[in-house]
Amino acid sequence: MKHTARALTLTAALLAAAGCASTGTDKNPAPIPMPTPIPTATQAALAAVARTYQDAANDGDWQAACALSSASLRGGSTTDCVTAHAATPPPAATPGGTGPATAGAVIRIPQGPDSHPAGYGVYITFTAGTSEEPARRALRLVEEGGAWVVDQYEDDILGESLLRRVLLRRPDPSGR
Repeated sequence: MKHTARALTLTAALLAAAGCASTGTDKNPAPIPMPTPIPTATQAALAAVARTYQDAANDGDWQAACALSSASLRGGSTTDCVTAHAATPPPAATPGGTGPATAGAVIRIPQGPDSHPAGYGVYITFTAGTSEEPARRALRLVEEGGAWVVDQYEDDILGESLLRRVLLRRPDPSGR
């Protein structure tokens, strides 16, 4: 009996020291909510749109790239967007061309600066020109008219972990 009492006292002391005991006045902090996972089908659809947009832009197919852009990013109609980009040589026109875009992380993105609505961020990599280093781009995709479209892009992203931070900063003066 004496050993049992000592064991119970020792157990209670250890639990109190470990913070497992409650005085009744301590309150447990609220648990941190885990984000709802993005369904696999949604991730696949977002990645496909992001890759298609980037491949079209790399090839200078502005009809396709502008069609996959939000009204805000287009700055008008699809025709206006194509006309605005027509003078810009695509990366594929440089020696070495481009390699196909690959999609990495897909994350939720809250409403961004200026008029960028909440949506999803997609990390894209591709090769451009003679560089052996991949080009990196973060894309914000939003739902518009029942379809996923690109609403914002930022270049030279160094890693998937920066995706959210980069897409939430103020866009450059060109209005991207």
